[in-house]
Amino acid sequence: MIPVMPRRFHAAILLLLAGCTAVDPERVQEPDGGKKAPKAAVPKEEAAKTAPGEAPAPQGDPVDPAVDGNGIAGRVNDEVVTWKDVDDRLKLPAKDITVEMRRSKRAELMEEVLFLQWARKNNITVTEQEIDDQIRRDMRSSVGEEQFDAWLRSTGQTRTEYRERWRRTLLVQKLHWHLMRKAVSNPDADTPGLMQDYVPPEEIREYYEAHRDQYRAIENVSFWRIGLQFSNARDKEGRRAMAESILRKIEEGSDFYMMAAVYSDVWRTTEVQGRPSREFGYRGLKREEAQTFFSPDTVKLLFETLKPGEMSGIVEDGQTVNLFRLEQRVAQREETFEEAQNKIRSYLENRRREESRKRLRNELVKRSYVEPAGLFEVK
Repeated sequence: MIPVMPRRFHAAILLLLAGCTAVDPERVQEPDGGKKAPKAAVPKEEAAKTAPGEAPAPQGDPVDPAVDGNGIAGRVNDEVVTWKDVDDRLKLPAKDITVEMRRSKRAELMEEVLFLQWARKNNITVTEQEIDDQIRRDMRSSVGEEQFDAWLRSTGQTRTEYRERWRRTLLVQKLHWHLMRKAVSNPDADTPGLMQDYVPPEEIREYYEAHRDQYRAIENVSFWRIGLQFSNARDKEGRRAMAESILRKIEEGSDFYMMAAVYSDVWRTTEVQGRPSREFGYRGLKREEAQTFFSPDTVKLLFETLKPGEMSGIVEDGQTVNLFRLEQRVAQREETFEEAQNKIRSYLENRRREESRKRLRNELVKRSYVEPAGLFEVK
């Protein structure tokens, strides 16, 4: 059984996996990857020559290396990243790896190779004690060493691999912090301008005011309805008898929606793919809207009494006899600025860190040799 990790541990792992996929920071491969040189290309003039009466040999489209998954994926200065490195980081069966996944992971991998090279250039190191401390924090978050080891097994990692991932993560973090401090205290020609994580209170307030809809109270319900109309007392009794029969069928296993499609004479006409369609219920119906056509008792039933997945008994409302099945209820109270400010601060700080990371990467790409060219968008 795979253990469920606490939220703090999830955050640490997301940071680790999002930023730490790279080849060994100390490894430098030969530019040709140790492979034999390819055969010399045949000149176009020679390739075009054919014997009399023979058709020219077909010239097929070149194979996309990201599809093939072999050979060199890219270079960062004197380091090579192979497609095997990319696939190893994906940790998926080959049949499940797509071209898009390979290309995305290659960019992530090469970005970190770039960061690690500049960490070495700036003499940044990580001690074994720092890695041990980080792993101990992860273990405490996972409520024990045994659960931590079970999580590692579930993700296909060894402790050694996990340590190396954290080593690379901490190196990149230290590079960022080092250059940020240097940009403030002792900038030079090699110091990229990075954004500080700090978000002033007035910026948090401005964000809250500009996005007030995100913090307003939300209350709505989604439900199915079987509605049977009547016009007089005698008619009402017949409709109640039908509702009781429908209710028994549903309790015996009949599908609520199918019963509505067969028996309900109350519906709304909507449009699906350009064609009219009957809708036997509502999605996201707000309380104030419901109050315009349902009685107070029915509104209370839908918004306060029924639980998601639960069916009502027979409900008389106006000139209808009804059965309801609640699918979803959303009840979110309004958040004040004081309640929302910590969440907003965290969001804005993370956004600044991401912008700063991209700015650092783009600056380092300008000062490095990266192949294929244009792998990163340099602004």
